[in-house]
Amino acid sequence: MNVTYSKSIAGIERVFDILDIEPEICEKEKALVFSGQEDVRIQFRNVYFRYDKTAAESILNDISFTVEPEEKVALVGASGCGKSTVISLLARFYDIDSGKIIFGSRDLYDYSLESIYRQMGIVFQETILFSGTIEENVRYAKLDATSQELEAAAEAANALGFIQSFPNGWNTVIGEGV
Repeated sequence: MNVTYSKSIAGIERVFDILDIEPEICEKEKALVFSGQEDVRIQFRNVYFRYDKTAAESILNDISFTVEPEEKVALVGASGCGKSTVISLLARFYDIDSGKIIFGSRDLYDYSLESIYRQMGIVFQETILFSGTIEENVRYAKLDATSQELEAAAEAANALGFIQSFPNGWNTVIGEGV
């Protein structure tokens, strides 16, 4: 019993150590809420970024581009050229070293992280599927989503026909090892 107790205490201490870590990505004290209702032009202006801040070379060097509202853009390039990094910066998973990312007419950093995250859906190359139904996996992004919202999300992702092609549709069980 004593050994189990000692191991449990060590595990609990580690959990609290993790919870006490200050996040590297912070928002302004009075960050604005991005409603998603306005047309948004996205601009990268002379953006530089390094994952390792002690490294001499940046991953992104003087990147500038504009995406107009409703415009569809594809980021194309060799593995490791920075495509996922650009998306990660737009989602505020990391902070840029220098330059600006403009979201609408304001600096992306003026908005609260939560309001940015509520407006974005990102699917990276390394997809993770949880063991459960297709509906549970799609609902994971918004637990209180209505059936209409789930269908709209699937339609927007061009996945509705694919989902409906399964004999059990939304109730098809997916995930690792299935």
